[in-house]
Amino acid sequence: MVAASCFQMPRYVVWNVSESMPRGFYWIDRLPARRGDIVAVRPPEAIAGFAARRNYLPKATMLIKQVAASGGDQVCRFGTNVYINVRRRGSAQIRDRAAGRCQFGPVAAF
Repeated sequence: MVAASCFQMPRYVVWNVSESMPRGFYWIDRLPARRGDIVAVRPPEAIAGFAARRNYLPKATMLIKQVAASGGDQVCRFGTNVYINVRRRGSAQIRDRAAGRCQFGPVAAF
């Protein structure tokens, strides 16, 4: 217990069961996110509703993801290729697992 008093404790813990990040417990701090950090976010209402209707995840679920871009970065998608600041950083699906066309377009980091 002595060690615990030396550190500011996180506000809460979340359990990740998805395959998009390593499964397990994640401490949640309320600190500004930087590129490379792992964050827990609530998706915007439109995306949360879409995911719930497709039975991807319950509407109130937080998403645990790694920050790939931050303020001032340019994020573009051409076909299945995803670019951040002109460098290819990943790929995206053309169709979701329900065989529907992906409905969300390019995003920008603010």
